[in-house]
Amino acid sequence: MKEDTMADARVADPATAFRFQVNSTKLRGPAGFSKISGIKEENEVMEYREGSDKQLAVRKIPGLRTYPEVTFEKGLTRQGLDLVNWRKDVLRGAEGFRASVLVTVQDCTGNAARSAQMERGWPSSLEMSDLDGSSSEVAVETMTIVHEGNVKGSIFLTGGAAVAAAFAGSGIAGM
Repeated sequence: MKEDTMADARVADPATAFRFQVNSTKLRGPAGFSKISGIKEENEVMEYREGSDKQLAVRKIPGLRTYPEVTFEKGLTRQGLDLVNWRKDVLRGAEGFRASVLVTVQDCTGNAARSAQMERGWPSSLEMSDLDGSSSEVAVETMTIVHEGNVKGSIFLTGGAAVAAAFAGSGIAGM
């Protein structure tokens, strides 16, 4: 077997969970977060059966798509006021408080491996970690975002060109 054919047959290494980037129309440039959880899309399941159906099982068909809230965590800093200002916009009911958020997982070379694009998102809560004078832990701020998915389809995008296209079409800064 030729050497270049063998290289093509190798399985690519999976992306690591610690290398990711967050961009949003409400954040200046890529935002640094230490942890993100809850990126998910699902469908409600509708059960259906006709009375004349000879099958003795209920059919399950996809219903409305739903998007659970997503939680972002980062170290609390004096300079990082973007989250606080975004939350203030929500509380004031300011025009344009909804934003696009793009989370991009990067491979070991720093290229986009996969992304999730969440549209019309806004922080439903902003929380500061417990403070304890006898602890040496880093103070963390936690933001919970609710969103309405992606109007173009799935929130999950493939890497490379699809991620660049998502940035170009959404007005998200920083890529």
